[in-house]
Amino acid sequence: MGTCHNCHKKNLWRKTQERVKIGDNWVRVWQCRCGEKQHGDLPQEIKVKPKVLYFDIETALMTLTNFSIYVPQKYIPTDAIIENSFVLCWAACYVDESLPFQYVMSDCVRQEEALRNDDKRILEQLWSLLDSSDYWVGHNSDKFDVRRVNARFKANNMPAPYIGKQVDTIKLARKYFAEESYRLDYLAKKKGGEGKKHMERADWHKIRMTGDAEALLKMETYCRQDVREGVGVYIDDKNWIESSGRKIIK
Repeated sequence: MGTCHNCHKKNLWRKTQERVKIGDNWVRVWQCRCGEKQHGDLPQEIKVKPKVLYFDIETALMTLTNFSIYVPQKYIPTDAIIENSFVLCWAACYVDESLPFQYVMSDCVRQEEALRNDDKRILEQLWSLLDSSDYWVGHNSDKFDVRRVNARFKANNMPAPYIGKQVDTIKLARKYFAEESYRLDYLAKKKGGEGKKHMERADWHKIRMTGDAEALLKMETYCRQDVREGVGVYIDDKNWIESSGRKIIK
């Protein structure tokens, strides 16, 4: 199935038990999530590029208690958790390679929200962006960002967003290139980028203990830079891979 004629989105189709007869053939009817129904061989009158969202999140330190820094059982027991981690800020960008500059969106918790571990307000917009995107892209996103935001959506009693196709740039790099390092900072600088902004552990500590507004602003700037550099790495690697005829975005 191609693009929905009603909402103009792709990849949101579900099979129905309905069929229509065209000539001598019965053709299955598909239903888009918006409710529109189309049968399988309609001509593609509207062609819309898939919406590719690159995103990144930063999370708060946990608060724990323990008798020692030495943990013989490998993991600190869960009853030592005083406060769980939560999302401090996010940044995202709809990737459009036809533009010379990629517009980055972002949001960050306020000081009072940080002190009460409340990330619901900032997650609502991120949920909408993810829910409406055909592809989710990030660096190490399969292992961290996607699973972490899903956990926070669930913790905030938010429904699951429609799961877009996932592209993890660290997996692309490991699959196609034998790099000296797969860290985003290294990959970005190797292709001529600026690399990541500098953050110290003390910044995360100040946010956890006091909700420091200056540290939160620094964190959001850091996250936005990660997205800018990550998008550059993604476009560079994707275009090289796709020059061979292999498709990353379909």
